[in-house]
Amino acid sequence: MSISRGDYTVGDVGVPINFDADIDMTGIDIDFEFIKPSGNVIVRDVSSISTTRAIYNWAAGDLDEAGTWRLRVREEDTGYYFVPEDEQFEVAPKPADQGIP
Repeated sequence: MSISRGDYTVGDVGVPINFDADIDMTGIDIDFEFIKPSGNVIVRDVSSISTTRAIYNWAAGDLDEAGTWRLRVREEDTGYYFVPEDEQFEVAPKPADQGIP
């Protein structure tokens, strides 16, 4: 099982984050639990499932904090976590917040 992700920046919309499992997830309700750098948690239903891949596309307002984020992937009905430890990824500040015009 693995998480594949791209480079994220505060304010990104429509950029995918993917979870690949070793099992067929067709018909299973999957949630992505994102833990922000502040510790706040947001839970999002996946945008799509394609057999062994669950995909969430970032929505407006989701990526609102720069820093290290954590991700947990769970089956909604049973509460089963697919990955025993949180996956981590970075979200960069907006270029304007970095002093880049």
